[in-house]
Amino acid sequence: MRAISLRGDLDALNRECFDKFTNTLYLSSFSLKERNAQWYYEKIKVFRPNAIYAYPSSMETLCNMFQSINKSFPVNYVFTSSETLYEFQRNKISQVFCSKVYDWYGNAERTIALEQIEQQKYYEAPLYSINQYEDNRILTTGLINDHFPLIRYEADDVINFGYDENSHKSNILGIEGRKDDLLTFYDGTKVGRMSGALKGVENIKFTQLVQSNPNSFIVNVVPCKNFTHEDQNLLRAKISSKVGEIPFEIKLVDENEIIQTKAGKYKLIVNKCKNEISNSLTATFS
Repeated sequence: MRAISLRGDLDALNRECFDKFTNTLYLSSFSLKERNAQWYYEKIKVFRPNAIYAYPSSMETLCNMFQSINKSFPVNYVFTSSETLYEFQRNKISQVFCSKVYDWYGNAERTIALEQIEQQKYYEAPLYSINQYEDNRILTTGLINDHFPLIRYEADDVINFGYDENSHKSNILGIEGRKDDLLTFYDGTKVGRMSGALKGVENIKFTQLVQSNPNSFIVNVVPCKNFTHEDQNLLRAKISSKVGEIPFEIKLVDENEIIQTKAGKYKLIVNKCKNEISNSLTATFS
């Protein structure tokens, strides 16, 4: 079946490449700019893919581009991987592409693979690995590498579990991201799982929580043209419900001010002072 890949395979100078053997049209994720919105829309419309493989942040950007020109296009399936898929991203992708969104979790070391078969539930890929889940890490033993096996290899991701009353078993509901993707404060308070605070807030392209101060944090928002004070007040109220009395400031910023990793990946929370806080807590209790 026809598929489109938006996974960083091409650079900004090479926007497209078709692989006839896999029937895959590769589109550059580095040229996802509003000025190119119509070009991407025409490429996808003409190619008529059954599925799109992409980073969650690339799909979110593509959705923003389509919304800027009031376009949408139905695609049966969208498969995301390599970044944390946040619930607000899933909702936006489903809305713009009228698609079912399935996420895949793994690592470069190939010691774990979790696949989303049902919405909101992840399952271990059969015979791929043996995994031990802890509060702030996963100990993984891969079963597919007989040349250099990694045994009880640590992956520092936080897994969100839920309990199924019918099967009386715990289900993997989501991958919250790295254990350092948390807001951390001097009194030891740690706040994560902030994606839920963005659900239901409209007219926002991107949101990122940046902590440079151990007593507060900043919420950087890239607004759409029709972003209103009501939207901002709703966002403030939803974030306040998560963090309580901890002070924060909402700033309206340009898209190029959203921080990405060296690999070009997007993180909802950027904690710039976790080492400072850790050292302070160690000195306090030593």
